[in-house]
Amino acid sequence: MASKTYMKPTIFKAGVVRGFDSTPEISREGGEFGAGFIKNFAVITGGPALGHGAWVDSEFVNQVANEHADAKKGIKSRYTHPNQCGDSLSKGLGRVFYRADGDGKVRGDLHFWKAAHNTPDGDLAGFLIDLAEDDPE
Repeated sequence: MASKTYMKPTIFKAGVVRGFDSTPEISREGGEFGAGFIKNFAVITGGPALGHGAWVDSEFVNQVANEHADAKKGIKSRYTHPNQCGDSLSKGLGRVFYRADGDGKVRGDLHFWKAAHNTPDGDLAGFLIDLAEDDPE
């Protein structure tokens, strides 16, 4: 069996933006699917891509915003990343709608699916809403 050769990554992940710079809007009802939402959270911000030795410039922030803003139905969101042993189907949360905020950040609004309140792993939507209310960090 031939051994695989792996290339060093050339695309960098930016550091996670913690908390809310402006007041988030959180609701257990309403939204695109009638099952609640978390609006106005920061997705990516300009500055150092922590741990990667790269800088996220305004051009990159705008590219992320433009690419994702074109998704009229939003982008599917799930709880954690799927893995080889994991089940991504039961981790579905809803859809995120993205936009640039004009202040060097991309912001998102997560609209929960009704099914995200009743997954095999419990009420994932309710857990995230509780977490956003209790501890935005």
